[in-house]
Amino acid sequence: MEPPSLASFDPVYCADSLEFCPYNAKQRMLIGTYQLLKTGNAAHQDTADDNQELTSADAQRVGRIYVCDVIPGAEDPGLAIVERQRIETSAIFDIKWSYNQVNGRELVGVACADGKVHIYTADDSSEDSYLSPLCVSASESTSMCCSLDWSNRLAESSHPEIVASQSDGTVQLLKLSDSSMETIHEWHAHDAEAWITSFDYWNTSTVYSGGDDARFKGWDTRMDLSSPVFNSRRHQAGVCSIHSNFHRQFMLATGSYDETVMIWDTRNMRVPVAEYNVGGGVWRLKWHPEEPTQLLVGAMYGGFHILDVAVDGLQPLECAPLPDREAGRAAVTVAKHTSFMKHESIAYGADWRQSCDDPSVGWLSQKSATGGVTKKRKGALVQQSSHMLNQAAQTPGTEKDPKKMSKVEIPVSLDIDPFSATEPFTSPLSTMDEMLLAKEVRIGDATSPESRKSAATPSPQLSVAEIAALRARANKVEIENVTLKHALLETKAELEEAEERLREKDDLIKDQEERIEDLINTRVPREDLDDFIAENKSLTEKLTENEGLLDECQRALEEYVAADEARGS
Repeated sequence: MEPPSLASFDPVYCADSLEFCPYNAKQRMLIGTYQLLKTGNAAHQDTADDNQELTSADAQRVGRIYVCDVIPGAEDPGLAIVERQRIETSAIFDIKWSYNQVNGRELVGVACADGKVHIYTADDSSEDSYLSPLCVSASESTSMCCSLDWSNRLAESSHPEIVASQSDGTVQLLKLSDSSMETIHEWHAHDAEAWITSFDYWNTSTVYSGGDDARFKGWDTRMDLSSPVFNSRRHQAGVCSIHSNFHRQFMLATGSYDETVMIWDTRNMRVPVAEYNVGGGVWRLKWHPEEPTQLLVGAMYGGFHILDVAVDGLQPLECAPLPDREAGRAAVTVAKHTSFMKHESIAYGADWRQSCDDPSVGWLSQKSATGGVTKKRKGALVQQSSHMLNQAAQTPGTEKDPKKMSKVEIPVSLDIDPFSATEPFTSPLSTMDEMLLAKEVRIGDATSPESRKSAATPSPQLSVAEIAALRARANKVEIENVTLKHALLETKAELEEAEERLREKDDLIKDQEERIEDLINTRVPREDLDDFIAENKSLTEKLTENEGLLDECQRALEEYVAADEARGS
């Protein structure tokens, strides 16, 4: 059963991306838009010709950032989207929050058609000026900035790095300071549009990129960037979405115009560990903020989907690295959880709702947002799955859709009434409690199982903010523990390899010593060598004499043959 729509919003321009704020207790989201306006001679052409290729002289790319709140609507169940702020910008291709504060500031990055990355700060104290500009990347390129990603998803940093891709095929590595960005590296990554770039959140010196040349590449920013670490051709068309699983190390998802989602083990990039065809070009991929197996897909003409990516041997909520192939390759299976197809047009973006500070609307943290291109110029909120998708909208892939508009969707759980006080539902906080108790994660000063249970199940006197802080702290501890455990395993493996190399070197040295000893033992004495040389000289002289005698015999034979022939004639 396909989920119904709950509400709609008209962004006027084509909705290009949508991101819910990970910090704000309200249901606040940012909607980025894109519009290609015909100018000059193009303005007098047939407006119905959406497939007309436009040059930069014939078109102007404009966009807006909308700051909106999602609130309960008049109908039950229903929602309303209320605009709080509007910022005029260049056309927007991508929006991404920094999921860790930077020096106490909440920051969001915007990739724009002017070829630059724009950084904004968020201020919760003001409703009508929530976002304010902080800095802009320096770029003299005439290309468009197609995507960006932050390096600080799993670790805080006072100077995080930002990677951005451009429509001319280049990728930039930027470093954010207090109020400016500097370019650390810039290199030619693809021979066509570089649609997507992303960090490996577990090893941020590794950067991935995908382009319209159907190449999926990996780069080590500590090395020479003239050639990639790997260059995969497994996708049969342009690669336009990449996302590292921040719950499970070594797991990576990619998507392409070939309509295939591929799951990779980053320790071996020759072949993917799983593939799934979603029936449309995969423009957006987002892993669930809490559940490691849930993957949200914006599949262009194929609609929106939530996929279950299960790993044999790992529990659904288990935040653990992908099992090592050497220890027996774990089976990875992909299955469709649910779909939303009501955009009736191109579905480009999707994201998950991050949190909810009000237990009375705890279902909101189980919702999802989707979006796509439609000529109806409107958005909609829809019921969909048991998880919340936060970002969704149309991201234009080319300059061919100047009139198409967008639709923004937010699905909710199908088996509950979100505004009913009598209808039971499973709170995400309760789910986290059970997980913490099962794993015996220590919170605060809890030492015994009883105290851990008490700490993991907050008393009614605790505020919702304190409860959320405890959950965030427990999740952070869990991630740190997994990271440390894996680091120890890697260190142990490196030590074993070093010991093996030392043993090989010891064996080589022993072989060398034995050869030297053999040479010493078999050495010919000097006097014997002199006799051998003298004997060899004598033999050489005798051989020369014998060769002379042979020549004389040959001449005598020839003379005899000649005389015999003369007598016969």
